[in-house]
Amino acid sequence: MEEEIRILLKEVGNDITKITELEKYDAQKIVDVALKEKIYEPLLIIFKPITINGVTKIYFDAFSTDLLDKIKYTCDTKEQAEKEAQKEYEYHQKMNATLSEEDKEWYYDNRTCEEILSSKTIIPKEFKDTLKKMLFSIDMDLIGKIKIKDSHARQISGIGHPIYSIEDVIFYSEPACIKSCIELFNKNIVTTMNDTEGVIEDGIVENGKCFITCDYKSLSEENKKVLDELIKNGMARRFMDGSIDSVSINVSCNGEETVKEISDKLQAIVSKLKAQDFLYGKQTLEDFYENDLVNLGNIYSKLYQKYFDKDECTWDDVIMFAKDVGYYYDYKEDLLWENKNYYDRHHRYIQNQKESNEEQIYDAHYENGVESVSKKI
Repeated sequence: MEEEIRILLKEVGNDITKITELEKYDAQKIVDVALKEKIYEPLLIIFKPITINGVTKIYFDAFSTDLLDKIKYTCDTKEQAEKEAQKEYEYHQKMNATLSEEDKEWYYDNRTCEEILSSKTIIPKEFKDTLKKMLFSIDMDLIGKIKIKDSHARQISGIGHPIYSIEDVIFYSEPACIKSCIELFNKNIVTTMNDTEGVIEDGIVENGKCFITCDYKSLSEENKKVLDELIKNGMARRFMDGSIDSVSINVSCNGEETVKEISDKLQAIVSKLKAQDFLYGKQTLEDFYENDLVNLGNIYSKLYQKYFDKDECTWDDVIMFAKDVGYYYDYKEDLLWENKNYYDRHHRYIQNQKESNEEQIYDAHYENGVESVSKKI
């Protein structure tokens, strides 16, 4: 099978119609072979609109999903791969020692450092940068003219929990939703899912909608008011998605519209929301102690015993336990964040606001100074 894929990948460079023959193979396998054999060109070709037998489609789903996944965990050099493998191995060894017997079945990682290294993909930086530029630019001239019904939906368009990084925004977004999802991410609004629900179902186009779902509790009070107004006007819907208080931004879609048309409709709605502080994933130590500590202690039982199997415990014990299982504690604000990434986004917003305010104060002083100098002359 690997040899067949290798031959086809080489043929695609000369005959674009050959790409249809690749569809019968597992996308993950195609990406693995292409990277292993350094046959990069077809991986770039598959993101372009292709007309075969009068039908224009963009190969934007399985290939790009797996390729993005690969790029996120690739290394530029063998030396970098070895360092990362050693670091990952040490982390797993540390976490393995904290697991209860019951949870070892799900969380235990017994790979050797060599086995972890063998799973690393090394891609030359120049090619990786080119590929990232293509993946993250979202050129609407490239994909915007394709009809929704002809643009392949992403394999995974929603994950049910907050999207973590800008790479994940691309990874988990359907073509028509990507630009709006990027805008929401940059505004610190947490999205959990997007989809063209009901538009494409087993190849049958039906009347449906394209939507982006956000975590309602992650919104600032100002943005909650905007969403509440959109809900009244039928442009959004609030609902419980499991335990998540959710709100979805909706536009009608029947499949005949182009990716750009739906993208523009979504952006017109998203533009009404304002940039805000990152509010998701933080809590007080007291809330963590009451709501999360016991559940995490059941998973990391040995770690729990290390800090709490004694007569007297302190808040420092709670902080150290939380940090050991991945949380980040902000000593200045006395808050516990779900991870360092969330804290950094909050901190970045605060810094930007501070710099913006200082700039406004400076501009005001500058203008007053010019005024007074003018008067003296």
